[in-house]
Amino acid sequence: MSRLSRYLPVRTWYLNMMQTIGQPSRSHPQVEVLSFHIPKCAGISFASALRQSYGRNQMLGIYHRSQLGPMLTEGQPIWIPAQSRVLHGMYIPHESHFTQFPNAQRIIWIRDPLERLISLLNYWLRENASHDSQWMYFRKNHLSTSPPFEEMLQLMLTDKHLAPTLSVYKHIISTVGTDFFTFIGQTETYEQDLIVLESILDRPLRQAWLNQSPNTKDLAQKDEFREYLSEEYRAFNMLKHAAARRK
Repeated sequence: MSRLSRYLPVRTWYLNMMQTIGQPSRSHPQVEVLSFHIPKCAGISFASALRQSYGRNQMLGIYHRSQLGPMLTEGQPIWIPAQSRVLHGMYIPHESHFTQFPNAQRIIWIRDPLERLISLLNYWLRENASHDSQWMYFRKNHLSTSPPFEEMLQLMLTDKHLAPTLSVYKHIISTVGTDFFTFIGQTETYEQDLIVLESILDRPLRQAWLNQSPNTKDLAQKDEFREYLSEEYRAFNMLKHAAARRK
């Protein structure tokens, strides 16, 4: 069983089939939580908290092989089970989500950009995630000689083909901005922010750290690596300041 499978209550093949033979809708007022999982930003830990609080049958996980992710990212009408109150997974915010999910809290967790990418590179190397096209490209084009980790990181940060991975916050700011989100949490203050979110959702959220990568704080402090991410840090700080204003 994969780390994610326990959080996915409806089989992916069934969801994909229902996008074709069901009745996709542009309005899902029963949904209470839209959770946007940025890779290596406590997504699995938060999925566990949501599942414990809402129950398996009311939480819909949206990950690889699911057609729902691209459809939500593009703002298309979708079919979801009537009991679904939480949508959590890897899809991109879209302005249509305001009207498509009129009663939902729009939630995102963010993390220092360089720390996030170091953690992601560790995950790629550990899991060899064949479903991730960015990893498959990186492995094919940069890892034939098995370079040291710091060299791999520099290759990652300087490859423009990896822009979808390197510029997540920049893309969010350019498409929906900071006001789109009703809650912005930070992994650095995960426990405290989860308590704040409990009061917003008016329900308990279990605290647990899952799927953690090795400690890379020292490497994440190197200015030469941070300089490659100047625009991403600018977008990250906009989200961070928006989060601070709401506390």
